[in-house]
Amino acid sequence: MPDNLAVTAQLAQFVDDTQWDALSPLVIHQAKRALVNFFAVALIGCREPAIEITLRSLATFAGAKQATVIGRGERLDALSAAFLNAASANVLDFCDTHVPTVIHPTAPLAPALFALGELRRITGRNLILAFVLGAEIECRIGLAISPSHYRRGWHITATCGIFGAAAGSCKLLALKANRSSARSASLRRKPRGSANASARGPKAFMSATQRATDCGRRYWRRMTWPAPPSRSPAARAISMRWPRRHSCRVSPSVSAMAGKS
Repeated sequence: MPDNLAVTAQLAQFVDDTQWDALSPLVIHQAKRALVNFFAVALIGCREPAIEITLRSLATFAGAKQATVIGRGERLDALSAAFLNAASANVLDFCDTHVPTVIHPTAPLAPALFALGELRRITGRNLILAFVLGAEIECRIGLAISPSHYRRGWHITATCGIFGAAAGSCKLLALKANRSSARSASLRRKPRGSANASARGPKAFMSATQRATDCGRRYWRRMTWPAPPSRSPAARAISMRWPRRHSCRVSPSVSAMAGKS
């Protein structure tokens, strides 16, 4: 088995090296579809009882009104807004699915990037690139530990999604991978190490409310870094599935959204 630090360095370098030109038109199209789907499921979920309770809890401690809460008039600090948007997208469990791992890749990733986008000026291209790389990383890690991870009781969207949020945020912030010794950990490897320490989410407590808040916490950490789900026709109509095949090689190609191995 490869050394853990070496794997981290490889993944960090992959994220650092990959630029817009590496994205095929199909990958870009799938990224846009995933983001449209994210807004759709967040809009449907944003008034669920679990989200109302979470909003009241977070509002007590919220800071400056920095970022949008999707589907609502309230604005909260960036951390709290990302938390709520992640929870809203995941609460009904109709967000996009990477079938081989059953990860919902967008819900633990997009809210962090959008919140960062309200704190600083970013381009649409940079947002999509960061999103694609974050999704690629979380799904690669998910493939490496599937299917045993989920079967042993872990909520894989939470435990792997945090790595996607870390990778995507680092790309959006233009943090560089380290080329020096492991002793002086890089700006990128530090968040990824912190993500590793923070990743958790047992299925034993995975009610709709708990699942949503698990997903929300992925953003909260990375930026520092009751009723059963509805099965309505509207929710079914907006749900989508991630492509079935995925590459787990560390290489300059980006393949998750294109469905290529």
